[in-house]
Amino acid sequence: PSLRLGSAYRFDLSADAQHTLLATADADLWFDGRDHAAQLRAGSALAASLHEGIEYRYRSLVAVRIGYAERSMWSAGLGLILGRLRLDYAYRSFDAVDQLGATHRLTAGFVLEQPKWKRKTE
Repeated sequence: PSLRLGSAYRFDLSADAQHTLLATADADLWFDGRDHAAQLRAGSALAASLHEGIEYRYRSLVAVRIGYAERSMWSAGLGLILGRLRLDYAYRSFDAVDQLGATHRLTAGFVLEQPKWKRKTE
């Protein structure tokens, strides 16, 4: 069994919120003695790995991301928002144990949400 806990906080870097910074952190907790694959261990049953990241976003058009995961694995990415179309590129390094080297991911998404479906806030 495992549990993932995380948190994020957005900083508005400009008064008009066109420049934002999102800081994130989360932890994977394992309760099955997975100490060989974790950063932190407590006894023989509990192990944890930490993940941290930052995203800079400009006007909800472009996002630049960088992150760090367990065992010295870095990630970086770029996201573009073009109307309803979302394009994301991600690079992730893996250590020699994984034998993957570096991976590149490209994803595309289409937002179906309509303004008329949004909740009205007062």
